Amino acid sequence: MSHATPDAQSRRPTLGLQRQVMLAMAFVVALVASVLSWFWITQQDEAYQELVLTGARTIGEGVAADMAAQLEDTGTLDIGELLDRLRDEAAVEDIRLVPAALAGPIDENSVVHLDRHGDLGDFVVNNISRADDGAIRINQPIAYDGITLGTIQVTLNNQQVLERQQAARRQTILVTVVVSVLAALIGALLTRRMMRDLATLSSVVEQSGTEEIPRVLESIRDGEPIPRLGEDLSSLRRSSLEVRRLSDAFELHHDAVTVLASELAGRLGASDDRFRVAFEQSPVGMALVRSTGEIVRANDALGDLLGLTPAQLVEVRLTDFASADSAGLVEEAISSTDDTVRGRVQEAEYRTVDGDPLFVLQSVATLDDGEGGLLRSVQVQDISAAKRAEQTLQSLAFGDPLTGLANRMAFEQHLARTLTQGGPCAVVMLDLDRFKLVNDSLGHLTGDRLLQAVATRLRRTFPGCVVARFGGDEFVLLLEGLDADAVEAEAGRLLDTIAEPFVVGDRRFYTTCSVGVAVSEPGLEQADLIACADAATYAAKAAGRGRAHSFVPSMRTQADDRLQLEADLRDAIGTDQIRVAYQPIVSTLTGRLASLEALARWDHPQRGPISPAEFIPIAEETGLIDDLGRQVLRIACRELADHLNDVRYGDGWSLSVNVSGAQLRHPDVATQFADDVQEADVPTSRVVLEVTESVLLDADAVRSLEALRAEGFRLAADDFGKGESSIGQLMRFPLDVLKIDMSLLRMSRESPETASTTVMESVTMLGHALGAVVVAEGVETEADLVIAQDAGCDHAQGWLFDRPVPVVALGSMLQQRAVVIPSEVTTPIVSGG
Repeated sequence: MSHATPDAQSRRPTLGLQRQVMLAMAFVVALVASVLSWFWITQQDEAYQELVLTGARTIGEGVAADMAAQLEDTGTLDIGELLDRLRDEAAVEDIRLVPAALAGPIDENSVVHLDRHGDLGDFVVNNISRADDGAIRINQPIAYDGITLGTIQVTLNNQQVLERQQAARRQTILVTVVVSVLAALIGALLTRRMMRDLATLSSVVEQSGTEEIPRVLESIRDGEPIPRLGEDLSSLRRSSLEVRRLSDAFELHHDAVTVLASELAGRLGASDDRFRVAFEQSPVGMALVRSTGEIVRANDALGDLLGLTPAQLVEVRLTDFASADSAGLVEEAISSTDDTVRGRVQEAEYRTVDGDPLFVLQSVATLDDGEGGLLRSVQVQDISAAKRAEQTLQSLAFGDPLTGLANRMAFEQHLARTLTQGGPCAVVMLDLDRFKLVNDSLGHLTGDRLLQAVATRLRRTFPGCVVARFGGDEFVLLLEGLDADAVEAEAGRLLDTIAEPFVVGDRRFYTTCSVGVAVSEPGLEQADLIACADAATYAAKAAGRGRAHSFVPSMRTQADDRLQLEADLRDAIGTDQIRVAYQPIVSTLTGRLASLEALARWDHPQRGPISPAEFIPIAEETGLIDDLGRQVLRIACRELADHLNDVRYGDGWSLSVNVSGAQLRHPDVATQFADDVQEADVPTSRVVLEVTESVLLDADAVRSLEALRAEGFRLAADDFGKGESSIGQLMRFPLDVLKIDMSLLRMSRESPETASTTVMESVTMLGHALGAVVVAEGVETEADLVIAQDAGCDHAQGWLFDRPVPVVALGSMLQQRAVVIPSEVTTPIVSGG
């Protein structure tokens, strides 16, 4: 950048200001003179015009007087004499006499004879007009005795008056110009004198800023004595008051700068000491580095981070400690930082002298080295712990902590990117079948290990796919670049993979999965594709599990209906939409009522009755079974309290209520159930709690059952024979009732000559050996009843006796079933089928 010389800088603003002042003064003087000239000329014009008009009036009055004198003296009017006299006037240019009765002029020799003795009328002399050419015309009517004789027209030449007027104007303008020039000259002299003093003061101020202050700063940097600022300004003492005041102020300013410079020198010395202490004792690693990367100076903290002493770090390139991924970033930050950049802050990865990774937050700024060059100030702060915590949080945010797979958020992001790229892809969702049984029977620890084994197998079997766990036993795969047939083949391979046995600890598990497949289509977003796969998975479960279904639009409708049904069930629980139906359990020999099983029913306000097979699984999957089970228990106790306490029906029958494993996992379930039953005034000994056999394998559930038994409840194992429980565990837990699943009865019915009948007899014998009453479920025909009787079952339940009935129809059934049938009758009374 070029700089103007001090002389040029001092002249330009001074002369510029001088010109401005002179032009301003000249403009003001010219303006004032112009205004005065205009006013003077206007006054002169008016005076000249008044003079002309006065002359015109004088001539008119003279003509009138002469006419009056002639008429008075002679009685006649000699027009010719008057005209001759008027022609002698130099200003008269034309004279005309117009009689009243004639259109043309009167002959100058014409004489009008008037009565000498008559009264002479007044002559009107105020009819004066001015023509466009400047001539003055007098129109003087002549009247006598009230009779207008005519009009005399006298035209005056105004040339001489105009010439005098123009001469006066020229003189006025000349005087104005002369006065303006004189005023401008006087103003210029005064301005020049004032500007000369200002130029002197400006030059001194400029020299102070461009030469003296830099010299002082250089002296401070070199440690030399500080020179005094400023120069002698005594020549300005005779200047104007304002200039003298500016001069005094500038000298005070110079004195203050000199004092400040001295203080600054002392402070800079102290600041350098403080910087040295702060640099060396800073807990943050610091180094002064050349633009080429060599370390000039380092502190102890940086040496501790890198594993060397500060002396060993001198002349070592800082980029030598950067990792391969960060070397370019560190080098670019050091080389590109210049005096226009305040500082750069960035993360980088370093390596210690031993090769250990070191994550740092690096800040690079530019410093003056005091010799006209630049250094880089580099600060290095160890953030390894924070970085590891960040990586852990990143893993938690986008990974499944149990299996190490991606979680739902990570899967959705990857799927969104894949859909954006436009290539074909498919979402394959799998849900382990009956996984809840593993958790309920063997505990969550075993269930978690099984999930980890499934994740390991999925990673191994599908190494090129994104595999994620959405939660619970739900896994999802993203297949990319495959057509529909290839996707279907992969879904089949997935079924085969899960069907292979899993070994967890000392246990071998066989499980299947339900698979839903959704293939990408134009317009489908990631949420839509996942929802389609979920709907297909639900359809595969509904079709019997252990199979794969591809999404079709009708599945989405079914899934939406299920979601709506779930929402409606949440609203229904706790209201009168939930009611209870009762199905009798009778003696296989006498037909006498042994128990009434309370079954949940749902009357939907729009859809009508909903099958338990439809809403009970939803309640179990969503956790609503707990509230639903307690509501059924309370309703049943309230509705049957009077019947249970009625002596007419005896006390040999009881109320049976189903209890879920979820309910039994609550530690205070025994107290809650006891309070609900006792609130209805029903003895706990008259209530049988039915649980599935798998619940007996859950340690928490077993503890709750023991507490319920201590409260006086009786316990029944429901649906026994499905092969989901350990007979050894069943034998260790005392039961009151063992209900044989209807599948065993059906097998005996279909193959009466095979071992099926023997199996049912064996189960009955096992129940009796355990001291339990054995109930055959699903008795629909009299042939089924005969099978149950032959197997030795104590009680039977099924449509042969009665379908589930509401409480309003319970009275007649109790009256019928409470009557003791004669012992010789082996077939119970059947009230419906």
